[in-house]
Amino acid sequence: MKKLMILVLLIIFSSNLSFSEELKWNNGNIREENVYDKASDTLVETSYYREDGTLEKIVKYNMREQVIEIAYMTKKGKHRNGPDGWAVLRNQYDQNGKLIFEAYYDDGGNLIENKGYNNEDDLVYKEYGTDSNPEPQEEFNPEPTVAGETVVYD
Repeated sequence: MKKLMILVLLIIFSSNLSFSEELKWNNGNIREENVYDKASDTLVETSYYREDGTLEKIVKYNMREQVIEIAYMTKKGKHRNGPDGWAVLRNQYDQNGKLIFEAYYDDGGNLIENKGYNNEDDLVYKEYGTDSNPEPQEEFNPEPTVAGETVVYD
């Protein structure tokens, strides 16, 4: 009985934690759904749907409404590579809301690329995962300091 009461309370409280807004296609299927945190009224997730009603893309946000994840989906609900060649992008931010890290993954969950940024939003770190032959123009080459050393931030 105690477990049942806890389950009922969880369902009641979880249903009151968020609300959503929907845009629809002409055929009545959902085109876009925005989910908001009820307590803070901040956007936490946007889902985009194809006209046939299948999920196409999910964008997740932190409490500052900064993008923390973008995922492209197949009609069968699995990750698929999007127009830029990756299936999932994950971002991390510091306590001040500055982007410090990006990671790109392919449709198999393999890491394609990592990027790191300093407090001035400069790219200071770039590493390739499955791509062993990056394009030369995409290579990150840190500029040497006055002393001739290369600065790389952890």
